[in-house]
Amino acid sequence: MKYRAHYIIPVFLSIFLMCCTCATDNNTTKEIDPTLQTSIRVINVSHGAGVLHLLQNDRSAIKQIEYAVLPMNYTNIPSGVRNLRLLNSSDKAVYGINANLLPNSNYSFFLMDTVIRMSGILLQDIPSLFPKGEIIVRLVHGGMNTGNAELYVGSSASGSPIVSGVGFRSFSSYVQAPFGSSLTLRINGTKGIIDFTVPASSFADGAAHTIILYGDENSTAEPLAYKVIQ
Repeated sequence: MKYRAHYIIPVFLSIFLMCCTCATDNNTTKEIDPTLQTSIRVINVSHGAGVLHLLQNDRSAIKQIEYAVLPMNYTNIPSGVRNLRLLNSSDKAVYGINANLLPNSNYSFFLMDTVIRMSGILLQDIPSLFPKGEIIVRLVHGGMNTGNAELYVGSSASGSPIVSGVGFRSFSSYVQAPFGSSLTLRINGTKGIIDFTVPASSFADGAAHTIILYGDENSTAEPLAYKVIQ
């Protein structure tokens, strides 16, 4: 049986270097937050990063962001242009971006690679409001020292992939798959093909999901693994 992969319009990272909105009185300069808010969560799969702390415009937003601990709940922060900065347990900045966050939206901030060369992917999450009998899924590749990843419908890789050519530090668009089916996550590893079966029980009917690949193909302590988040 053939499955059709209907591509949704991809949501890309928006990064803008802009100034904050401020108001000046006789004594000091004060930042004025937008009245509308947005929601963000941080997925930490950066090797050696340990527990992280997210600041937004130098104010605490999310504490105790542990390695590969999922799911992570959303946290509300002001919308608009925000400086998002990650601190380690010694309060040293290890990564940061400026991002224009839309109001009344959900974002996932994926942190990957090693702590000394940390990289990030900020993606807007689409709402889980889809017809019954379908799921929407995308793939984020944070697996180190390995090749491209792809997704197939079914418990084994057969037919045409619904997602293909996703390399390290990149992601796919959302695609559609039938609810009740398992998926196969295939990685073209440096030592051969690596297959993970993602069971049907990982997915909720009519909902959007992200499969995050993380770990290191060359590591026995933190080998390649995946998790599904909604």
